[in-house]
Amino acid sequence: MSDSNTRYDRQLILPGWGESGQLKLSQSHIWVIGCGGLGGPGALALAAAGIGELTLTDPDTINLNNLHRQYFFSQEDVGQLKVEVLKRKIIALRPDIKINIQPFKFIGSPLERRVNLIFDGTDTFQAKALINQTARALKIPWLYGSVLGYTAEAGIWDPLERACYTCLYPDFPQEELTCDTAGVAGPLPAMIGNYMSWLGIQYLLNPEAPNFGKMIRWDLQTNRILHFQVERNTVCNPECVNYKSVNKDSEAVAQISWTELKAKLQNHSAPPIWDIRPFSTDELPFPHEKKDVQEIMEMEDKNFPERVILICEQGKISNALISRLKDPKPRRFCVSLTGGWNVIRQDLI
Repeated sequence: MSDSNTRYDRQLILPGWGESGQLKLSQSHIWVIGCGGLGGPGALALAAAGIGELTLTDPDTINLNNLHRQYFFSQEDVGQLKVEVLKRKIIALRPDIKINIQPFKFIGSPLERRVNLIFDGTDTFQAKALINQTARALKIPWLYGSVLGYTAEAGIWDPLERACYTCLYPDFPQEELTCDTAGVAGPLPAMIGNYMSWLGIQYLLNPEAPNFGKMIRWDLQTNRILHFQVERNTVCNPECVNYKSVNKDSEAVAQISWTELKAKLQNHSAPPIWDIRPFSTDELPFPHEKKDVQEIMEMEDKNFPERVILICEQGKISNALISRLKDPKPRRFCVSLTGGWNVIRQDLI
């Protein structure tokens, strides 16, 4: 233990850590799915902290255009598998750690070995939804991160007992923006990956820590960090254990059809329209404002128009948002577009 004490002595003296906490970390296994901008720094930070076992899953090789944000890789690594290079770098840092590598695409199949946590290093809604399902199947929490442009989100989910990823994003678009199409600020993934690793360490040290569903949204350009709690969603995926319990008592919300809205737009009688789609490459073909869901949740009554129409991707998030606007929130002012942007898009084709 002499080498371990020398290696970890700066964290062993922290309140709530100590030898017992370090032992918990050494006995833990974390599955890192995606070993790029989020997963690489996260895996290194977890290894440095003393995690006993890591499984690394990623089918990709290192490209030159990765290096501005994945700077734990070097130019001589270009063309090699990410999992193999990352494994070498982690072992160089911590020779005693156990590393398993899977140089193939994650398709949602759980590991047969015991896992304590999943670390999400993926970059699509579909992959994150698969991780959410896999974590539910394994009955374990997972660490969530997302980066795009100058913004990022991160948090920890317990999909079995509390709000889950599809409670936050029940209707993600099939075609989505990525770092390849929208860009990403170089330092941002490592910042979020390290934050995610801390959430994992915090959970392993104290599983009762009340952090589940507590998300951050970080805008690098404004340096604004928004903290918000994700609650169980009335339109969550039916596979979610929360679905039936919250839907049986769900209340109807005011809705408007695209036919009705189109008529109002034509005779210039439409109320203000708020586009609450978090990511979209398509602009609405009529006057509107972009609004963040959390911004609406925190908005004071006096700042609401007398009537406002909310548009999301499929009409689900706008319904759920209105359902959550309890007194004194002005739920009575909000109307959801039935079918959302999907209905408009089909009409325009």
